Amino acid sequence: MNRPDLAVQDWKKAQSIHRDADVQTALEKAERDIREEENYRENESAHFQLRYNGAAEPGWHATFCTRWKGITSRSNRAELLAA
Repeated sequence: MNRPDLAVQDWKKAQSIHRDADVQTALEKAERDIREEENYRENESAHFQLRYNGAAEPGWHATFCTRWKGITSRSNRAELLAA
């Protein structure tokens, strides 16, 4: 299980006891990952799960959904699979 929030707590406690450069590096990376994941959005369908950073490209989700609906609504799905 990926639990960066718990890792951050543990690494901060470890740093308060004894400073360590490797632990500090790991702590900073985990904090960056947490900040990055705060902007993630998820969508699911029966076939896949889509996860993306909504702050990185505002409007991307709407564009993707519009194009995806166009692809999935094509009447000749065999043509889609052959492409």
